[in-house]
Amino acid sequence: MNELQLFRDISEGDINALNILFETYYQRLCDFAFTFLNDYPQAEELVSDVFVKIWESKTLLQGVSYPRSFLFTMVKNQCISLTRKTKFTVSSIEEEEITQTTFSPEETLLTEDMQTAWEQFKTNIPPLQLQAFELSRFHQLKYQEIAEVLEISVKTVEKYIGKTLKLIHEEFLEKHL
Repeated sequence: MNELQLFRDISEGDINALNILFETYYQRLCDFAFTFLNDYPQAEELVSDVFVKIWESKTLLQGVSYPRSFLFTMVKNQCISLTRKTKFTVSSIEEEEITQTTFSPEETLLTEDMQTAWEQFKTNIPPLQLQAFELSRFHQLKYQEIAEVLEISVKTVEKYIGKTLKLIHEEFLEKHL
């Protein structure tokens, strides 16, 4: 079933369509919210709230032309709203998350070094450019979808991702190899 049909069915009160939409997008939306919040339980709660809002305002869904972009935009806006309200500060990845996977000591050191290098590298990239890159590479969104979610042009998305890839090449490939 395609997304537009799901939205139409939800707008007509079909709870099964909402369940299908939830099962299809919940995990990706949680991962997306996590990029803003850096707190997975909070991201899960926020995404669940978004689905509740979708159900509560289901009659408005018929006017949505791009359901996928609509979902990501709703999550993004809720994240921004939440961070403004709570003045949430983004923290680094907890050590516990890094050590949950079993690696050899050499792999662990390499992984930690790479994570540290990436975290330091990210601080030098403008936030919107970094978001565009992460949405493309870590969430597999298309440039058009990224443009809609971030409310920028597709050309700007292309420019941001190109600049980031160039910086990565210069920083990691040329200096560390």
